Amino acid sequence: MQIRNVERLAEDLVEKSFSVINDKKPLWDKLKYYYYTGTPNGSPALVNKVYSYVDTLASMLYAAQLTVFSINTPIGTPPEMIQLIPIVRDKLMQIWDVGDFDQVIDQAVKKSIVYGSCFIKTLWTDDGVRLYLINPWDFGVANQNIEHLDDQEWLIHRYYDTPENVKRYLKTIGKEYKFKQLSTIKREDGWDSSPFAHIINASLKSGGEIVVDENAQEIPEESKNDLIEMYEIWVKDDNLKDYRIITWNKDAGVIFDRENFYMKHNHPFSAIIPVPAGAYGYPEIQQILHLQDWVNERVSQLKELMYKQLFPSIAITGAALTDEEAKLMYQTEGILNIADPTAHITPITIPSNLQAVFAELSEIDKLFYEISGIKEIMLGGVNSSAVRTAEQTSTLAVLASSRVKKKVFAIQNSLEKLAHLIVDLLRTYDKTKIPTQAGEITLSFFDCEFEVKIDAHSQSPLFAMQWEQDLVFLLQSGIIDGGQFVELKRFPNWQELQARYYQRQQAAAQAQIQLEQLKHGKKA
Repeated sequence: MQIRNVERLAEDLVEKSFSVINDKKPLWDKLKYYYYTGTPNGSPALVNKVYSYVDTLASMLYAAQLTVFSINTPIGTPPEMIQLIPIVRDKLMQIWDVGDFDQVIDQAVKKSIVYGSCFIKTLWTDDGVRLYLINPWDFGVANQNIEHLDDQEWLIHRYYDTPENVKRYLKTIGKEYKFKQLSTIKREDGWDSSPFAHIINASLKSGGEIVVDENAQEIPEESKNDLIEMYEIWVKDDNLKDYRIITWNKDAGVIFDRENFYMKHNHPFSAIIPVPAGAYGYPEIQQILHLQDWVNERVSQLKELMYKQLFPSIAITGAALTDEEAKLMYQTEGILNIADPTAHITPITIPSNLQAVFAELSEIDKLFYEISGIKEIMLGGVNSSAVRTAEQTSTLAVLASSRVKKKVFAIQNSLEKLAHLIVDLLRTYDKTKIPTQAGEITLSFFDCEFEVKIDAHSQSPLFAMQWEQDLVFLLQSGIIDGGQFVELKRFPNWQELQARYYQRQQAAAQAQIQLEQLKHGKKA
């Protein structure tokens, strides 16, 4: 893109990108309320199946407790580069675990199931690599029909910062005078409002009647914070042949305009999209909202029916009772005196088929998962007479998981790009000395083309048994040893167990050598 007037360009790009987002925002709000409460307006449903559905599907798509990396290089890579692969892989695994990246990505996967997409910003800070979640309504693109971010002409990250941080930033770049032009807005600080918040803060009142409140989604003004809305624009500049980074505000205009300081030809954004459908994906839960409405209707009717069964209406003939006298009939040990001996009190029984209602709810429950390709056997619901062994159950579950696997591989492709970006950051900025046989080096020595492959689903409930069977096969075939088995299985304290295994192996080898020496000594 040819950039002539930066001020006009920034305003134009923000208007184009966020006009699309403003059209999508009502749908995202609706999906958020269904996810948290099971209703489209934020009032809590008696039974919220959407939340449990998202939790179950996310556990199958990504296993946060174990992510396995491998690094591959092209044919012809120098041997000295290949020798560095284990060091780079171990460093990547270390910061992945220490930085709690698995928990951040677990939240990103859940968000992407709800909204269709979630974006991750990867930055290098004084504390190393950090990941930040970005909601889809805070991330603008040039063309919503293009899925890959690298193919977008520009990317925009909208974020909200405190006046103190903005003032400190402006002072650093010598533009403190701009602060007077900025205005603040009231905004709640929660999981779905701030792109830098990773903690869900949602609570629902329980007990009593469920009353629909049309303003349930509104946050009290006193609980909101004064924040400044900022836009970070990454646009491809034909003159630079790289990204140009513009920080912009609606009131003050361009705050900062600079060349790509991140990494040459790279931007810090990654997209998590389980069901690819353009830049923002397809919201997985959109296809089950009518089922949640169905559940809400039946559960509400069931509640009313049960109430009428427990406290049936009564027909009184031959006497007139006040309201207080009528209430006595439903009180424990209540006594009611009626003078007329011909009076009759008859409960009005309401015919009901509760078994049919519960059977219907059970079938609705199955439909929630059937729509996404999650079969009953994948959830552990299997007829014991039809399946004889756990191995057979695992095999049937894997065979039934073809539709789920599509989402698994879509997420893994995104995570592989994210991991590649992290390694590039480590090679560029990490100055930590790593001891090797050739001396101390930094990761910048790993100067070759590579690709990162990730296995982030094998320990999910769906694939765990198959993963264990594969590991046992590799161990029994001699392809891996006991130490590698412990590492891949990632037992608690696996490093200690691995060291103990190799110590025993070394002690056994030394004992064998001494035994051979004794045998040769006797022969002599």
